[in-house]
Amino acid sequence: MKVWLDALTPKQAILMASFLTELNKYGFSAFMTTRRYEYTESLLRKLGISFYSIGRHGGGSLRGKLIADISRMKSLVRIVEKEKPSILIAYTSPSAFRVAYGLGIPIIALTDTPHAIAVNKLTLPLARWIIISKCIERCEIERFIVDGKLIQYDGVDELAWLKNFKPQENVLEELGLSKKEKIMVFRPEEEKAAYYRGKKAKYTIILKSLLDCVDKIVFFPRYKSQVTKIKRSIGKSIDEHVIIPSEAIDTRSLYMYSALVISGGATMAREAALLGTPSICYFPLELSVNKCVRAWGCPLYHCKDVKDVIELAKEILRNPYNYHVNTSEIIKRKQSPLDVVLKILRELRSNE
Repeated sequence: MKVWLDALTPKQAILMASFLTELNKYGFSAFMTTRRYEYTESLLRKLGISFYSIGRHGGGSLRGKLIADISRMKSLVRIVEKEKPSILIAYTSPSAFRVAYGLGIPIIALTDTPHAIAVNKLTLPLARWIIISKCIERCEIERFIVDGKLIQYDGVDELAWLKNFKPQENVLEELGLSKKEKIMVFRPEEEKAAYYRGKKAKYTIILKSLLDCVDKIVFFPRYKSQVTKIKRSIGKSIDEHVIIPSEAIDTRSLYMYSALVISGGATMAREAALLGTPSICYFPLELSVNKCVRAWGCPLYHCKDVKDVIELAKEILRNPYNYHVNTSEIIKRKQSPLDVVLKILRELRSNE
């Protein structure tokens, strides 16, 4: 049985890379497809994963997203017909789902974003299995399902790559940092996503307000335009305060040596909190998965208002290690989505 894995974002890349490694251990053949989008390709290279890079991000406009997906589908068809997979495993990727469905390839879908209504409508009706965390109410996803089977597990996606993780100190050397410095990791919001349309970006105000509270800020942009805005906002002193990695780095290790993580999305904040580092998520909605992680005892905080983000960040940064938590037992007892995926694939293989 050959498995096709598709990854559109850095989070999906590390998740699918974790799946690919484990699938190979259990005798499954697998290949990966991705696209040109911020750190995704360089992250897969860093993880030692071979991949086909097909297409690009469509930008912020509806037309741009549509044209990019149409173009990517045409190229994916050629790769898929060459590789002949038996099944697709992916997050909600419209181009991959449409190609798989059109070629009669069953789909295992993963998602933790019930709020991504447009993408869910385009993808989840086509999936045979839909895997979600128990943190998400079934009704939030069931409204998008036509014939698929919804399966829940007691954990979150991030556990797929955090369960056996050991931090590597050399990440600090790569960035020119030391353990003596007070480091903050910052990830801006996904301002070009459909669910962010019409909302004002907050990252420049937050980041600029916290420059004097830390020794260094490691900034992970989603788009080149965000780098331009940050440079314009901070000015010539940016090199003294902010590090902007040109390629993917081992962010998991970086969290372990950081005082605080702030993210306009959810994944990096959850990752860090699961590893015990205090994290602030300023995503507009309070996500059910984040509530769950916080209820488990991880130091994950949510603030909608810029003022609240800045005040809480300053409070944490005054004595950050009062906010750090030993989360090893939480990670040990919770499930990874890989457990569900492997069960499905084993059943399919036994019926071949």
